[in-house]
Amino acid sequence: MLRWLSNYSKSVPPVFIDGTLYVLIAVFGTVQSMFTTEEAYKYVPPYVLFWGKSVLGTMLAAVSALKMFRSTSFAEHLETKATETEKPK
Repeated sequence: MLRWLSNYSKSVPPVFIDGTLYVLIAVFGTVQSMFTTEEAYKYVPPYVLFWGKSVLGTMLAAVSALKMFRSTSFAEHLETKATETEKPK
């Protein structure tokens, strides 16, 4: 299972993954802000608001952290690959 997931993730272009992460950040942020409006407090039961905001906040934090990790680690990976190819064997 892990080998399949690893092979599949290698076949997906990094641009697609980064684009998907940006879209998820935007969607989770927008929906979370919709749950903080006055209308939400009027029309949505309190326990739904609590769990909705908790889950959306957690997902937003996770996707944002993954995007930041990918940004730094992918740049470092490309830099390492570039220096390895420049070294004479």
